[in-house]
Amino acid sequence: MGIGSSKLIPVNTPLTSFSGDIVEPLGEISLPVSLGTYPQRATKFIKFLVVDSPSAYNMILGRPSLNMFRAVASTYHLKIKFPTPDGVGEEIGDRRQARECYANTLKNPGNTPRLKAEKQKRMPQTTPGKHQEQTPHRESTTKSPEENKRRKIEQERMEAIEEVKMIEFFGDPSKAVKIGTSLDSSFERNLTDFLREHSDVFAWEASDMQGVSPEIMVHKLNVHPEARPVKQKKRAFGVDRNRIIKEEVEKLLKINYIRPVQYPEWLANVVLVPKNNGKWRMCIDFTDLNRACPKDSFPLPRIDAMIDSTSGCELMSFLDAFQGYNQIRLAPEDQEKTSFVTEQGTYCYTVMPFGLKNAGATYQRLVNSMFQKQIGKNMEVYIDDMLVKSQKKEHHINDLTSALKS
Repeated sequence: MGIGSSKLIPVNTPLTSFSGDIVEPLGEISLPVSLGTYPQRATKFIKFLVVDSPSAYNMILGRPSLNMFRAVASTYHLKIKFPTPDGVGEEIGDRRQARECYANTLKNPGNTPRLKAEKQKRMPQTTPGKHQEQTPHRESTTKSPEENKRRKIEQERMEAIEEVKMIEFFGDPSKAVKIGTSLDSSFERNLTDFLREHSDVFAWEASDMQGVSPEIMVHKLNVHPEARPVKQKKRAFGVDRNRIIKEEVEKLLKINYIRPVQYPEWLANVVLVPKNNGKWRMCIDFTDLNRACPKDSFPLPRIDAMIDSTSGCELMSFLDAFQGYNQIRLAPEDQEKTSFVTEQGTYCYTVMPFGLKNAGATYQRLVNSMFQKQIGKNMEVYIDDMLVKSQKKEHHINDLTSALKS
């Protein structure tokens, strides 16, 4: 990170492990830590203890740090979610990297401070002018039953990390779903047949989506009547980023998610946010507009309660709503308030865009209505993340059928 040891603040309190081994910290330092992606992004200054200890992990966030973000973690989903002024932010872990870190930890147990201390205790000790013979210990060459049991559990845990494979529709690799590799052949065949039979409910591109009827749900901004419209000063982008913005605008125009607008009172800038796959996501800086809108107090589900509700389930399927926010129409009288500026001109959204203050509440209200008979029984829904769960594996296809028909 390029931070010299001179930046460390001395610490006199040692770290003590469960086994009683002591590790002396090199010092402590406060660093800014950012979680999430714009606009659902939060940054806090976290105080870290720095130790000289080989590890597969570069940094560990403890409970005080997670509490500062008011974050809720799901180890099963490898994800944490936390509140921000612009909605619920989330940080998604890299499953491949997590498996590699876990495997490296198991492969190199001798790197841990505890085992290093044990090795040092077993080394022959000498004093000046006198040789002290060391009586050999059996535990130095053989492992205790407890140690063998611990290693067996660790190996079983590592093997339990399940891989997935792709099931293609119509022989097209771009149209595929993922299923677990540990399913027995009979159930896998039945599940694959079911998914292919219902392939029409999956959306692969925006043109596959019909959108939600305005009679069912429409998003209104409810801007405070005394709020003064804000026109942000246009930001300058380089040639490459302007090309990305132009391509995204053309795509949104083609699917009627945006339209050209003249003389807008509200005007925001484009923000390009890097995605995990190395590409860019085009967002709009709705900071000023969001300040003028009162918060929708519609309750979002408690993530910890949702996780607890999956306890004991034999099988689960995860569904991700494809461009879910954009399937809800934006009230015509509010569309021009979402105007943004690019090199090509000014445009506004005709659908509910990502980044609006109360978009998450509107979407949660919609899915609660859609899946009111399933939520809490065989489904859990947190905004656009959906989970179909089954206490018994043989009931899962029926539970999926119930969800897809909704």
